[in-house]
Amino acid sequence: MLGYNYLLREFIAINSRENLTLNAIARRMKLTPEGLKKFLEVMEANGDLKSCSLGGSDKSASGRALKCAGCLACGQCSASQAQNGKTYFLTEKAKKAFLGGI
Repeated sequence: MLGYNYLLREFIAINSRENLTLNAIARRMKLTPEGLKKFLEVMEANGDLKSCSLGGSDKSASGRALKCAGCLACGQCSASQAQNGKTYFLTEKAKKAFLGGI
């Protein structure tokens, strides 16, 4: 579990600073893209991440996506994010455990 917690904290730290592609996050975490995908699947299965399939083509005047195929944070992504397939959000469980409930 120590390795899992370390990787999850690294993922949170990297992802909280900027929105990056899967390949860029994998490079920073010193993982292969395939390894990061597997890790994201594990984090989602453990209830620490929630994925959102993007692709909403409707955008607001500010460039925010209006529809994101059932996304929890619909309307929060930039137009470029909404065209890129999938994004991940920390669950409340993970926020409490890894960010002190922020």
